[in-house]
Amino acid sequence: MVYASSITTYGLEYQARNGGIAALPMDESVSARPDDFYALSKRVGEDVFTLGAREHGLHVASLRIARVIGENEHAHIPPRDDEDASAGLWSYVDARDVAQAARLAIQHLDELGAGNHPYNIGAADSDTVAPLSEVIPRFVPQLEGLANSLSGALPAYGIAKAREQLGYAPRYTWRTERG
Repeated sequence: MVYASSITTYGLEYQARNGGIAALPMDESVSARPDDFYALSKRVGEDVFTLGAREHGLHVASLRIARVIGENEHAHIPPRDDEDASAGLWSYVDARDVAQAARLAIQHLDELGAGNHPYNIGAADSDTVAPLSEVIPRFVPQLEGLANSLSGALPAYGIAKAREQLGYAPRYTWRTERG
């Protein structure tokens, strides 16, 4: 099974300000800390699939999806350099890349084996014109030291596990889609 979970399960805004993020880009090792009912519902869904995997040997990929931008929405949504988007670490993902991730997860479920395997799904860049090493300290000074490790358009929401285990390779970026 592939479950459409959410980046919100991490409660990133709280975690960013209270020591819950130890490295950037942030990966799946950050604890889930839902901070609203939507995030809680996504976390409970993951827990249901974790139980199903343990009790019944289900093979599950929980895709923790960033802010989804539709194919025709890029031109209407400005970069978020001047917006406190710490709840998502200035991440986003094109809907077509979400579809790619779901397809890849389905194709790899057998080799992943029984269990609930979480994957961050996002774009390969941030939703800012300026590098995040400049944007993050303005809104979350607690992450300034970690933000310095980010170069160029590198996102703070890490997708390395999905790249390595599923072959996920986001193809769409606001930089080309906004025209």
